[in-house]
Amino acid sequence: MIPEGSTIGDIYGKLIEYALKDDNNGHEYLKEIGEYLFKGNPGGCESLEQGIEQAKENLDYYCQYYARWKALKVKEFYGLGGGLRTLFGKTAATEW
Repeated sequence: MIPEGSTIGDIYGKLIEYALKDDNNGHEYLKEIGEYLFKGNPGGCESLEQGIEQAKENLDYYCQYYARWKALKVKEFYGLGGGLRTLFGKTAATEW
């Protein structure tokens, strides 16, 4: 359950912690976030699956504030793709 008043850092930071520890509870927590987004955004998310996809997209953007190696580990853990997002929404190559 996501506590009322949680910040983005509280929510997505916890997902990152799970990934860095290879803790599969992160996948359940991701579903929980998706459900929270679905129920909390009538008309914005039309299904639980859409809520989960929105949570993944949010996490993808949130990863940009972490070290490159952490972001790549998180993306691999949750199946977000290999690129790194930029502030402008573009995906940067991972082979630097």
